[in-house]
Amino acid sequence: MPFLEVIQEDSTPARFQFESDEVTVGRDAENDIVLADSSVSSRHCAVVRADDGYILKDLDSTNGTLLNGELIKEAPLRAGDSFIVGGVAEIIFDAAEPNLAPAEQPVSDGEPAGIPAIAGLMPVPPGFEVCRNRSGVRLAFLAVAGLLVLVAGLWFLTRLCT
Repeated sequence: MPFLEVIQEDSTPARFQFESDEVTVGRDAENDIVLADSSVSSRHCAVVRADDGYILKDLDSTNGTLLNGELIKEAPLRAGDSFIVGGVAEIIFDAAEPNLAPAEQPVSDGEPAGIPAIAGLMPVPPGFEVCRNRSGVRLAFLAVAGLLVLVAGLWFLTRLCT
């Protein structure tokens, strides 16, 4: 029985085994796989059983679905294929069925475009931003902004008093 392995930054990978001919992914609670992030559309994509295997369909999501690094609307899936949903999750398709051989890795400019040899998130193509935990950056930004407000206030007071 095929399954999807969902990998998110800072969490343990989760496996979802197929229980029907279609598995939906999205932010809405009615999806089979729910990714609670604003970069994920309410109904983002679906993996659908076809006569000769499985198909990944983008469900007109806002941020698109990347299959092995390529933006797709609909494409066949093979064992080991990896797709990115909303920039927050990499999902790896594993078909435990013998007729679904691993996909051949396309090559462009001498570089493989498939999933990397080590576990982790797939490299993200240019123009596709990955949401990360940026609390340290926010804190630094607020500290600098606060310092600028303080300096501007002191400058204003010195101008007012002279």
